[in-house]
Order: sequence, then structure tokens, then C-alpha cells
Amino acid sequence: MLKRNSKSFLGIILVVALVFSMLPVMPASVAHAAATNLLPSNLTLNGNIKASSQQSTRLAVNVGNSVTWTLGANTVFSATYNNLWVAIDLGSSSDIKGLNFQTSADDAATKSRGSQYEISYSNDASANSPWNKLPATPNNNPITFSPTANGWTSAAVVPTTIASGTIPNGTYSWKLDGKYFSTVTFTNPITARYILINYTLNPSPATGQLGIGQLRIIPPVTLSSASGSFYRTLQNTLSTQANFDTDTDFAGITNGSYTLVQGTDYTVDANNVVTFSNNYLNSLANGNYNLSFNFSSSQGPSTLPYVLTVAAAADSSLSPQGAIYIPASPSTVSTALNFNGNTFKNISDGTTVLSSSAYTVSGDGTTVTFNQSYLDTLSMGTHAYTFNFNQGMPQTFMITISGKPPAAGIDYRYWTLQEPLTGGAGQTSQTLQAGYADPYFYIGTDGSQVFMDTAVGGTTSGSAHPRSELREYDPLAGKDAGWLPAGANVMTNNVAVAALGTLDGVGWTTIGQVFDNDVTTLCELEYGYDPARPNSNIRILYEPEGRNEIGYQYLPIKIPLNQYFTYRMTLNDGVLKVYINGSLIFNGQTASNQVIPPAHKYYFKAGNYDQTAKFGDVNYIPYTVVQFKSINVYHTPTVSSNADLNSLALSNGTLSPSFASGTTVYTSNVANSVSSVTVTANVYDTNAMLTVNGTQVVSGQASGAINLNVGSNVIPIVVTAEDGTTKAYNVTVTRADMLTANSGVPIAITDAPVSVTVPSGVTNAKVQVTTTTEGSNLVATLPNVEATATTSLGNVSVAIPEGTKITAPSTWDGTIKLPEVQSSSSVSISNATVSAVIEVGSADVTLTFDKAVRLLIPSQGGKSAGYVRNGVFTPISGTISADTQAAADNEIAAGGEAAITVGGDLVIWTKHFTKFASYTPVTPTQTYYSSGSSGSAPVNSGTISAANGGTIAFNGVKIDLPAGAGEGIVLITVDKISDSLVPTADNALQRVGDAFEIKKSNDGDFSKPVVITLPYDKSKVNLTKSTVSIYGLDEQTKKWMRLADVKVDSENGTVSGSVKHFGKFAVLASDKVKSEQPQASAGNFTDLTGHWAEASVLELVKRGAINGYPDNTFKPNNQITRAEFVSLIVKAFNLQAKDGKSFADTQDHWAKDEIATAAALGVVTGYDESTFGPDEKITREQMAVIVVRAAKLGTAAGSVNFSDSSDISDWARAAMASAVKSGLIGGYEDGTVKPQANTTRGEAATILLRALQQMK
Repeated sequence: MLKRNSKSFLGIILVVALVFSMLPVMPASVAHAAATNLLPSNLTLNGNIKASSQQSTRLAVNVGNSVTWTLGANTVFSATYNNLWVAIDLGSSSDIKGLNFQTSADDAATKSRGSQYEISYSNDASANSPWNKLPATPNNNPITFSPTANGWTSAAVVPTTIASGTIPNGTYSWKLDGKYFSTVTFTNPITARYILINYTLNPSPATGQLGIGQLRIIPPVTLSSASGSFYRTLQNTLSTQANFDTDTDFAGITNGSYTLVQGTDYTVDANNVVTFSNNYLNSLANGNYNLSFNFSSSQGPSTLPYVLTVAAAADSSLSPQGAIYIPASPSTVSTALNFNGNTFKNISDGTTVLSSSAYTVSGDGTTVTFNQSYLDTLSMGTHAYTFNFNQGMPQTFMITISGKPPAAGIDYRYWTLQEPLTGGAGQTSQTLQAGYADPYFYIGTDGSQVFMDTAVGGTTSGSAHPRSELREYDPLAGKDAGWLPAGANVMTNNVAVAALGTLDGVGWTTIGQVFDNDVTTLCELEYGYDPARPNSNIRILYEPEGRNEIGYQYLPIKIPLNQYFTYRMTLNDGVLKVYINGSLIFNGQTASNQVIPPAHKYYFKAGNYDQTAKFGDVNYIPYTVVQFKSINVYHTPTVSSNADLNSLALSNGTLSPSFASGTTVYTSNVANSVSSVTVTANVYDTNAMLTVNGTQVVSGQASGAINLNVGSNVIPIVVTAEDGTTKAYNVTVTRADMLTANSGVPIAITDAPVSVTVPSGVTNAKVQVTTTTEGSNLVATLPNVEATATTSLGNVSVAIPEGTKITAPSTWDGTIKLPEVQSSSSVSISNATVSAVIEVGSADVTLTFDKAVRLLIPSQGGKSAGYVRNGVFTPISGTISADTQAAADNEIAAGGEAAITVGGDLVIWTKHFTKFASYTPVTPTQTYYSSGSSGSAPVNSGTISAANGGTIAFNGVKIDLPAGAGEGIVLITVDKISDSLVPTADNALQRVGDAFEIKKSNDGDFSKPVVITLPYDKSKVNLTKSTVSIYGLDEQTKKWMRLADVKVDSENGTVSGSVKHFGKFAVLASDKVKSEQPQASAGNFTDLTGHWAEASVLELVKRGAINGYPDNTFKPNNQITRAEFVSLIVKAFNLQAKDGKSFADTQDHWAKDEIATAAALGVVTGYDESTFGPDEKITREQMAVIVVRAAKLGTAAGSVNFSDSSDISDWARAAMASAVKSGLIGGYEDGTVKPQANTTRGEAATILLRALQQMK
């Protein structure tokens, strides 16, 4: 049994040493700080006890084990001392469930004193946090409180105003047994840092002791973790610790209607750590389960939710999940693999799997390192790589390439050639190729890039001079580079002057400005002719306004022709510097006219031009030749501090307020049926990192599913900018509680979302809303409201979206009736058969909505729909494009409605409430004959509307099409198959009638089952010894397969069955083989030891519910028959014998009495009026229906999620869902549930024992 955690801090009794002695009062200044430390283990005067009203004449003494105070001998108290108080500071805002205090004196005088307590508290959320007073306590007279006069003067904690009775939250218990003892327990925990207790004393008698001996902080019950995941591949241990106080008892764990068995499904250790059994976890299908940890106390029961996730495999993880790589300053890019039981397969870039040469895996396989040679081939920007594992979700690793990779020579990915066209017609750009020949540039014999000033040619558009140049290019953007002057931007060159032309023919490098036509050049480094220095002259020209007449700065550095020298030009945070052979020759910090506009973007360029030519002149002059051995560019990553989101959305629910990047706190309400949400967020800066709920995600992509507990769920979204700046967004998603409706008792609706379940048998269930008057109407605005009613049709549900405004006449009482099934005869529709009638809203007034409300009627898909208002029936003719809130709101007019089929269900989207009905238009039975003169010769084909449905009959074969089985008009043909052409049946089957082939004019299956009825020869079969059924031929295996929902009409000699496709059909008979009746056994079975179902079987044997066979075997792996399972059900559930249905094939069977009892109690039904099939092997879906009925579990909402869920028969879907969600039946490791598979005796025993345990 789970123990009370009396040792944890959550159960500590905090002894308040209310020592009112002669010590000085606490200083007036009390700092305001909302700390997060745990509750203190004790309270001390001038520590937690900040101040008190007790006078200095009072003396603290020890009485027993409590520190109290004495009032002094022979002191007569005046009215002043009727108003005493003590102020307590817990050190931080703490959740408090309750407290108690008492007098600790035991002398006769004190015992006769009366006392009164009043409690107020503040949560310290801000410097001006309000104080709240609990409502009336016994004899609650006005109490004066003056903290300022008594030393407690901090504005942060002084309760300047204490509201009266503002917290209807306390349950008080007072006891007078010589000492005064009081307990206050809060219905919902309060959050408080400061507690103020006022108390009064009677003025007589004059002596004695009185004090608050104990103050006990009672925390709420908590779990150390409210969710957990179990992975089949890891077989990991799953546990959580329960923390609760000494007044609370643990009452077990439930999974839906199933109560987990302590010692089998879970264990509890001495520290209250609950550990789930792996056997139990393995028995569950993959998915999420909402478990409840249940507790009881003197204040009533309580429940804590626990979300259990069962998955095939855990996801692997990467650490880190990304890196920045700068080719100019290479670093190692690695990530560690946390396999979580999986195996690493490979890395892919999009759909391409990377070659193993791109990365290296460490010897122990735990680290992957990208090879530098591969990284150097990547373009600038962010690259996303997918790490693939054999199981679990792939993991993403982001690599950001920043800066330009250096290369020997010139890396032409990052330079574009700019050249003039002959005649001054402008310029063109083309990528330079090795060996390219041109009058203006070429590749030199030493591999250098050679430029010369133009011998002929016009000017570049917008320039005064002919030129040829390389311009820095951004391959990621696909255009010329453009970067801000922030950070370090460097161009380095290894250049030589090969020949000199005239004074005005020069080679150069410069920084160009992208967005300013008036300032095209920031700095030029020119190498050209100077008569005074015939070998070389290097000079710097700065043109801040684009005007050449601003002076030159000459630098007389002599470098011989054809000798390479290096220079480096840097623009570092707006400061320009130039270095020649490593020496600084120009420093922008010292140049008075150095102005670098920070808002403009820049690029590097280099080349040659001729200043002699003017605007298109043709020149034949000696030319200067310069050759570059290398040109490299490097940019430090522009480190952004932008940590904003650009957008934020949830998969379910609406954000409040609407998203804005500057708003960081949001709320959203969702229905109880929403057990998880995903978050999709976009960051402004694509290089920022994004985490959702602690897990890194890719911007713009949905996060993984985040499980939601009932109540508030805070989802943190954190954006981390490149420079490390973080910005936190919080979304609090409130998941509605699940409330249970009672007959005629309204459930009050506040502003919180709510989900209501209406159990079977409950009538007139309704909710109550608060209305206001608007003109002559009443209106109400609702939160998200959903309700699910268990009815004879299945689970009928209604969903009202958040913010829906209801308008009703002034006579409305503010209640909304939840869906309730009415008699089909309550609505009359001409030429139609009514299938279902649902009343919702109000019986006497019409409710209209400004948003569409969704009403789902199960198993009515394909049927027509309408509504009754003021006694008049109106068909619903409208439909919508999709079963979504957006489509319904946009496509349905005010006060309108639309119907749409979703799966097998009918969904009505409506903007008004009234009585709704589903129905099928009556289509007369159509029998077709030839046009011969006698009118009696039958024909074998005819047409029918697949949309409207109907019945046709040919050659003794009847075919019933339900409405909505298909579209358009279908031509159906029925041909009798010649006996010689009928495929041979299995030896155990004998054909007892004609075989037919049924065909239709269009391809494909029907969307709903079609009922086929065939005749058989009654003279060829004895139903007491044989079973007849209708079979269809499997054309691939050439085997006859029994149809679903078989019904035998022995009186008329026909058999019917359901199928969604046509083909060859026949009635076949098989001899009845009686199963062996199990015999009583002591349980020492020779074939059961070590079997996985051994414990379940032996427990049922002990209960007398199951037997073995006379040879001391149990045969746990044998398939169980329908008769055996029914016998097992009757014994296990102790069903009392009753005269029930007697089937033709059970009259002489050993289990006839058990079958009759089960049939009388509605636990089982036959295939038809005369056939039960006692010796047929029971299927898993048949077993689910029987055990759910026997255990009275009821049907479950929704459907089960298995890969073969579509194989579940319609009549078994609700029961299968209930069995799965109750934990009776689980899926298989391949994700299937195998509804049509037979069940073994071992499986049946295990499932039955689970059902019995749930009924405790």
C-alpha cells in the first residue's frame, strides 16, 4: 500500500514558535522578493514571523513541546487586547492546502477563555499584491489590524486593504476539548507568501496562557512527474513518486474503467515511488492513455492525471543539434548520438543519402564528425541534414556555412566578371571559366588572373571610364554580394604589376556601395605609372561623395614590376583599414573624412580601368597589366540578436490574444477530447534556434505532440538568437475537465472550457449559461463546450466552439439541453423512413449561434437529414466543402445548416438548435420483367440509384442497396451459373442451391455493405445436423468465403449476408461438429507451466470459472469456440440461469443452458433467429462484444487506431473501442488488432480476468 509521505517537506508540521517576548520588533524595512525556495522547515521570531502585536511585558515560555507565551499573572485585559495578531512570511509564494492552529496552554484559566481566529493572505505576485480574507469564521467580529503601529511597514507586505469574505474556499472545523483546535482546509489550494492571523481573547479570567502552538502547512497532493513514456524496444522502467500529507490515503490507479492491480500492474516502494509493471505496459496498444491516480482524505476524494504513452521505440537524439562552420577559420563539426535502443543508419540531405566520405563515425559509433573537405564544398547559408535510425523519428542537424571559403587562386563561386561591350553599350555578367580568352582579361602562364586596361572599347554604363573587374558575388542569393559594415569583412590579394601604361591606366581594388548611386567607391588601392617612380607607385584614393577631385594620398612604396605583393583591406565595424605586405598604410580611425554609412550594404571588387577614356571614347594607348595570384574574401558571421517569433499557432485551439511578436504570454482553451497539441512557430531570423517544450524544432514545422493534462498546461517556446539572446514565449493551454451529467441537473458554464459526458439512461441533461439582455433578446457567449451522450445509436456528440454567441427569445431560461435520442416516431416525414431523432438545445425556444456548431450522429452516414421547428419538418439540402470549423463558419448562412457524411457518421453543422432527424427516402421495391406478351418471363438485369438505395430481385436473388452505397445509376445483372461451371467447394461444404454471378455496370466496391439474399433447397439440408450460410468466391484463392451478418430464413428457404462487392455467390452447408466440453480440474495442468497466461488461467480455475480437459491438459493455445466462451462468461460473471432464446443448432448442445442464459440477459445473440454457431471458433471482435456486454462497460466514444481498424465489423466497432480503451484487448506489435482472427483459450482467460478485476 502507498504510504503517507510524512517525511517529505510536503508533510512537515511547521511549528510556529510564536514567541512574544521582550525581543525588539523586526525592523520596518522588509524587502519584496518573489522567491521560489521550498517551504521553510520551521518558523522563527524575527525570521519568518515578521511582527506581532504582543507587548513587551509578555514572556515566552515552554509548555510541553510547544513554545507559547504567557499573558502574565493577575493581568486584567482591556478591550485593546481583544485585537491581537501575528504576521508570518513563508519566504516564497507557496501552494497551501490548509492549516491548523490551537491553544497550547493546559491551565484551567486558559481552558475557559474564548478565542476567535481570522485568516488573511497575500500571494506576493507584485509589490502591490492584494490581500484576501477567508470568509466568515465562527463568531467573526470585526478585528482591528494596524501593522504600521507594530513595526510591519513594508509597502510590499502591509495589507492596507483586506477584502471581506472574498475567498469562498475554506472548510472550517472547530473543536473545543479544553484546548481550542481549529483546522482550515481549502477546497482548492491557495498560493500565499504572507499569512496574517488575527485572534481575540476574552478579558476574563485574568490569568493563564494562550497561544498558537502549531501552524501546519498542508500542501496539495502531487506527482513527481505527470506523464511518462514506455518504449517496447527499450523496455524502460516507468515510475513516478506520489507526495501527500498524513491526512491522505492512496486509493489506486485507473485506466478508464479498468482499475490497475497493485502488485501485478504496478508496485509501490517505501518512498511512495510507483513503478509500472512492464508486463502491463507491454499488454497495451501503442498510444496515449489518460490514467488517474486516486486519493482519499477526510475532505473527500481527489484525482491526479497521469498521461501514459506507449510507443514501439524511443526517438534517438543528437547533441548538439547544429553548428556554425566558417571555412576561412575551419572547426570540427561533430554531434554525439544518443541511440535510445536504436541503430544509426545514415545521413540524408533532402532525399539524397550522403556518401560515407562526407562524414566519419567514431570507433564506438557514438559520434559523427563531418569531414572538412565536404564542408568546404557547401554554399553559404543553413543546411538541414537528417540522421536516420532503424526506429523512432529521424533527427535534424543544422549546419550554417558562414564566410567565404579561401581557395588557391580565385574561387569563382564568389566572383562575377564584369566587362564592357564594344561601343559603350553597357556591361554584362558571366561566370569566369578557366582558360577564358578576352581582350581585357585572361589566365596567365603562372595561373594568375590577368587584367589590363582597355585598348579598345566603350565605357561601362554609368561610368566615365572603360573597365574590367571581378565583383563579389553571393551564390546563395544569386546576385552581387551586399553586406552590412558590422563585423569583420576582409579581402586579401596577392598581386603583381606586369606592365605600366600611361598615368591614368591603373589596376585597383575597392569597396563598392550597393544602394547609393552618389557614393559608389569607398576606397581605392591603385597601382600604376608615376614618372617620379618608374617601377611602381601605390596610392590610396578615398571618395566619400563620389567626386574624384578630392585629394589623393600618395604612398611611395617601391615594388618592382612582376613582383607579387600582398595587401589586405578590412572594413571592421565601419572602420576601414588597408595593409601592404602586413604593414598598416591606411587607418580609417585617423582619417577625418572617413565616413561609412552603416545603413548601406557593400561588396568588394578588383580589376583594371583607364581614366584617359571619357564616356565611350575609343583609345589606343599603352596599357597597364596587373595579375592576381589570389583574391580571397572572408566575412565574420553577422551575429543577430533578434529572438522574435514571426508567427505562432496551435494544432487545436485559438491563441488569446492574437499573435504579435512583442506579446509573449498567450492562453488557449481546448476540449477534453484534445489530449495533445502541436505548436508551429516561425522565427524572424532564420539563423535563430527554436525550442518548443524543451525540444528543438525547425522553424515553420510542427513540434512533436505535447500531451495535455486536464487543467492548465504551460508550453514554453524559447527563441535563441545567434548572439545568445533569448526570448521566452509561454502558451497556457487549458484542457477542459470531463464532467458527468445527471438527469435534470444543469451543469453551470463559466468562462472555462468544459466537456460533458452523458451516461446511458440519463435524461434531460443540460448546461446552464449566464445571459444578458440585448434588445428584446437574451444573449450568452460561451467557452469551448463539448458533450458526448451514450445512446442507443452510439455516442452522439455536440461541439460548440469558443466565443460562440447564442441569441434566444426573452423567455429562454438559459439552459441548453444536451443531445438526447427521441423516438423515431416523434418525427413524421412523407415517403421516408426515419432512422434517428436527436433533440438538442431547447424544446420550446429556438437558439441561434453566430458560429457553426457540430452535431455528430453515429452510423447515419449517407442518410438524409432535416430538422423540426414549430412542428414543421424541413430537409437539410446544403452541404459544405470540408468537415472543419472554418468551412462551416464561412459557407453556412446565418441561422442555416448543412449536412456531410464523415466515414460512417452523419455530421450536421448548424447555426441553430432544435430537433434533428436522419432518414432514408422510401424507394419502392423494383422487380423487373421482360416485355414479352405474357409479362411473366423474368429478366436478369435492371437499374437502381446507388445514391438513394432500394431493392431489386432477379432469378430468385434479392439485392438490397442502402442509401449512399454509391453514386449515380447502377445497372445490376444476375446470372445463374451452370452446375458444371460452379467452382468446387471444400470437402466440408456442400452446395444446397443454385450458384449465381452478380455484376454491376461500374467498377469498384460499394461504400456501404449490400445485403444479398439467395434461395436454397430445404430438402437438401437438415438444420439440426447442418449449418447453412451464404458464401462468396475469392477469385484469387478459388475458395468460398462466408459473408458477414449471415441470416437464415428456414421457413422461406433463404439465406442473406452482407458484402461490399459483387461476384459469384452460393448457399453452402456444413455438418455441425460438436466441441468437446471442458471438465472440472484441480488446476495442475501438464501443458500450462511457464505459459504466459498461466497466472490468469489458475486464477479463473480458483474462481470456478474455467475448466481443463480430462487428460489434465488446458490446451491454452487451442482456439476457443463460441460455446466455450459463453460458458466461461456465465460462470465467471455468475449469471443466474434464465430461460432464454433456444436456437435450432443448440438444442442438443452441451452448452445450451449457458447459451440460453446469456441470450436471455442480452449478452449474446445468434447469427439469426435459429442459428447460433456454438462450435464455430470465436473471433476477437465477437469476444469483445460479449465481454463488454457482460461486464456492462458501455460503449466508448471514437474509434480504435490500428492499421486494420477498417476490418472491424460495424456492429462491433463501439464494443471494440470500449474493450481497447478499457485495457481488455490490446493490439499486436505490427500495429494491428486482428478483429477477425480467432481467439485462443489462453487469450480468453486473460481478457476475462481483466474484465472481472474492473468490476471490483
